[in-house]
Amino acid sequence: MTCGPHEVRRLSTAPSVLMPDFILTTEWLWYWEDEYGEWVPYSSIKESHRMSSVSSSDLEKRYQEDNNAVVLFTAGQEHYELSFKDMEQKNVHYGTPRQVRRRPEFISSVGVQTARTSKRRGPVSSQHGRGVPGYWDKSAVPETGYKRVALVSTDRDYLKVQELFCKTLGGFDIVSIERIQNKELWEDFQTKRERMTKANKDKKYVAGERLLFHGTDSKFIDAICYQNFDWRKSGANGTVYGEGCYFARDARYSNSYTSDHGRTLHVVCPRAGRQLHPRAVSISPATLHRWRPPSV
Repeated sequence: MTCGPHEVRRLSTAPSVLMPDFILTTEWLWYWEDEYGEWVPYSSIKESHRMSSVSSSDLEKRYQEDNNAVVLFTAGQEHYELSFKDMEQKNVHYGTPRQVRRRPEFISSVGVQTARTSKRRGPVSSQHGRGVPGYWDKSAVPETGYKRVALVSTDRDYLKVQELFCKTLGGFDIVSIERIQNKELWEDFQTKRERMTKANKDKKYVAGERLLFHGTDSKFIDAICYQNFDWRKSGANGTVYGEGCYFARDARYSNSYTSDHGRTLHVVCPRAGRQLHPRAVSISPATLHRWRPPSV
């Protein structure tokens, strides 16, 4: 960049996704340009546009891992691929290209001072939020075990799960959607994610994460939320393809494996390569989704 005859550089602190414990980091936001020339943040709902399955934080993490990668994601029923090298997203089916931009979030001098003051006043509270997503409820992050956080109907995760659920199970009343906040499981998921990303760094489509459903009896919920899925305890709901934990793209299929009293589904984000193997799959803390059949 230049200003007249002089060269100009834009300086920033370390990205927030790389140093979540550091106060004065730069949060990078990702936008795509719609058909009206407006820049829309990823994972937001704007007029007729569907919320994307990736957020700015997700894209920034992947960008820091490989700034030439191609990321696959969905918005509604459409599938897209985003090229960091070209800074362009493209509809996989129609081939429609859209420009993409990466911009730092502006923080005023007042905001900087507030962040510094908060750091001096609250060293204990910052400890609870270490290593967990920024959108988690920091007041409900125990050092061990888990907390179930009820989501409001306007929450990003609520809307995402609701959309996936209603694709194949219409006419039901959603009773509640809760986020499982388990710090130990999240940190374990992050470690395995990084390991698998490095192992697949030479492949075009590295991102192998999908939101899937898992139906089970309500008596197993606490154990799953506390210590994750255990493939060695397979057989409770079926072993059609051998031992392992089973997940489904469609809520309708997983629904058949839930108990009639208080139906509950786990919505999880498994990460795997082309071959799903118990030792090659990592699963993030789940979202609990309760619903009831429509009244007659």
